[in-house]
Amino acid sequence: MEPGDTYLYRAYGLNVRSEIEFPELPAAIGRATDVRISAAEAPPEAWTAAANAWRFDMERFRLRLAGIADYDVRQGTRMDVHPAPGADPAQVRIHLLTVCLAAALMQRKRLLLHASGIEHRHRALLFAGDTGAGKSSLAAALRQRGYPFLTDDTCAIDIPAGRPDSPLALPSYPMLKLTSDTLDMLADPRYDRRRRIWPDTEKYGQLLTGEPLPESLPIAGVFILDPTGADQPGARCQRLSGVDAFLALTRHTYRREFIHPPALQQAHLRTMGALANAVPVRLATRPPDMPLQAFCDHMEGWLREC
Repeated sequence: MEPGDTYLYRAYGLNVRSEIEFPELPAAIGRATDVRISAAEAPPEAWTAAANAWRFDMERFRLRLAGIADYDVRQGTRMDVHPAPGADPAQVRIHLLTVCLAAALMQRKRLLLHASGIEHRHRALLFAGDTGAGKSSLAAALRQRGYPFLTDDTCAIDIPAGRPDSPLALPSYPMLKLTSDTLDMLADPRYDRRRRIWPDTEKYGQLLTGEPLPESLPIAGVFILDPTGADQPGARCQRLSGVDAFLALTRHTYRREFIHPPALQQAHLRTMGALANAVPVRLATRPPDMPLQAFCDHMEGWLREC
């Protein structure tokens, strides 16, 4: 690429113009630019002495990761990155795709669920949960059964103006992040271990090329994955309502620690309140000794109710 040239991609309903090539991202729709990513040549001015630190507000988000990069996200429209000498480009990119894009979306007052999802009957079904709850592995296992992949780990929520009863899911990008154990369980020849997501962890990115994602889909339901049902004899699913549904969605908002500016707190209450009121929210409990495919059998039964 010549100096000044850029790539144009699509993620979370936004066109992203970047000086950095992202094999993880699909091509943009049209030529407009919502977010611009620039590779900074000079190191940023000093703002912290810590090796790893972050600071968020609605105007600016800064992230420093030792040995990887310094990131600077401004007003939801500009992202500057200064890679550390010798940094792995894949490690530099993954933080742009995750926490930095999340910060840009929040600066735009758009919230994300910590959720993976599939498409079912032209609607989105989302699986929210804590880290390690099995969101990605469940989406991957259901993909094996013919359900189109929608999003992994994060999903932006759009409440159309004047339509709080019609929340939409905005997919992230076509990549699944799967642990080595999940890859062994699935034994799917389409997956491999070529792209390690985080240093010193057995988690690998799977580029789902040739599987275009919809721009948005109406949300049919949210399943909160609870893997802690040690005293339960089998998998269970129960409908949450009212305050319980709202609190469950709030708990599984991605990067909740950023939600301290008043404008973002208001957007968060409005988004999660509309989602809790308009969409069935269910708590799905999986005993720790239940195999993934057996849990998928239960989930398929619950999906038929959506």
